[in-house]
Amino acid sequence: MTINRNDVITIPKWLVIILLPMLIAGITSYGFYRANNAKMEEKINSQEKVVIKLDNNKVSTAEFKMMQNQLDRIENKLDQHIAKK
Repeated sequence: MTINRNDVITIPKWLVIILLPMLIAGITSYGFYRANNAKMEEKINSQEKVVIKLDNNKVSTAEFKMMQNQLDRIENKLDQHIAKK
């Protein structure tokens, strides 16, 4: 069995030397890119959870006004008490 050299595709060595490192570098860069995106997505998800938690702990406007009015009353009573002395 003989192989006809005209039927066989040959790849020049210089092409392999150039393309193989480029292919490896490309695959590695893509892996780093995906890993970085995954880390950023985890950070975003954890920050969203923190924001939701803070929104749930937020005081309503009515409660804030009520506390402000009570503090103002206490302050006025203290001012009156100090003015009497």
